[in-house]
Amino acid sequence: MVCGCFLLDQMIFSVGMARATYMKKIAKQPDHIQPALTAAVTIDHVFSILAALAGGLIWNAFGFQYVFLFGVGLAVLNFLAALQVRLPAKAARRPAG
Repeated sequence: MVCGCFLLDQMIFSVGMARATYMKKIAKQPDHIQPALTAAVTIDHVFSILAALAGGLIWNAFGFQYVFLFGVGLAVLNFLAALQVRLPAKAARRPAG
């Protein structure tokens, strides 16, 4: 159980690194990267607080199992949204580094 939680934590941390890497690839101006990443972290924080509140309300109203089903639904939505991410042709041709 502890190993599973550790691996999940590491995967979540990787999402932040992936976001920064993607932003560096698509940014038209380098000075736009930091404000965009700051806004993304703020949005993540607000969503995390709201998801915890919704989870508590669902838990109290319906039971703990529905909180996990809600989490699965969010994970599926995130996966589907991630499938829609595309690199612009200009950024895809740019050499790494």
